Amino acid sequence: MPTCSTQETPNTDINAITQQVDQWLNDVVIGLNLCPFAAKPQRNKQIKIFVSEATQEEALLEDILLQLIELSTTEPEKL
Repeated sequence: MPTCSTQETPNTDINAITQQVDQWLNDVVIGLNLCPFAAKPQRNKQIKIFVSEATQEEALLEDILLQLIELSTTEPEKL
């Protein structure tokens, strides 16, 4: 299901944002042990970083809802 984002972000921007979030997760959340449960899923590549392209609140909420639906309807082994 596609998102309802009204503006497309170049893939390079999405990749850069994803890499920055991943770096922050490793350096801050895991590196400073802010969440002791984050390291294992990160090592096992079980953390999904989704970058919404929404520019309106309603589209952002729909993107969040779609991600929650995917999370609740997908078997844990396939996430």
